[in-house]
Amino acid sequence: MPGEDLAFGSTRALRWRSVGNLLRMGHCAPTVMTTLLDASGSTERWPVLLTAGLPGGIGNTGGECGGLTAPLVAMGLEHGRVESDDGLPVVVEAGHDLLDRFAETQGTTQCREIRGTSRVPLRCIGVVREAPGMCAACVGAPTAEAIGPEVRDAYRRLYEHWKQRGFHCADAV
Repeated sequence: MPGEDLAFGSTRALRWRSVGNLLRMGHCAPTVMTTLLDASGSTERWPVLLTAGLPGGIGNTGGECGGLTAPLVAMGLEHGRVESDDGLPVVVEAGHDLLDRFAETQGTTQCREIRGTSRVPLRCIGVVREAPGMCAACVGAPTAEAIGPEVRDAYRRLYEHWKQRGFHCADAV
């Protein structure tokens, strides 16, 4: 599974692997997922297929970048509903941290803004190169500070409410 044991090695090695995968595959989200799987030592390939519709900003709509959504999917597959000490799912903490890091690094989370109007999406190479390392940093670091106390409490209460009623939007879909 993505992130198992987080045997990512050095950030530099992870970047090289990701760029090599990009040259073979050509699409951001499947490339990032492949890199995360390779780095974790997983031989599973179905998660790569799971991300096939994410390049170009979720179905080529220009929405959230595949370099962001693939690591979020990997985090969800790895951590599911594992909860932190206060009941908030770990994936919410790590995902929030990843969103913040990604937006700070790229200036946006939107594919259309990253790609711009260039015919060849050169900025995407940098995104794909950096995304797996960002994911590893978010999963491997304590993230309790990634969400402020008031927002954290609101997220935790909402999650508890949904859990009591057996509702989870991704499960419902």
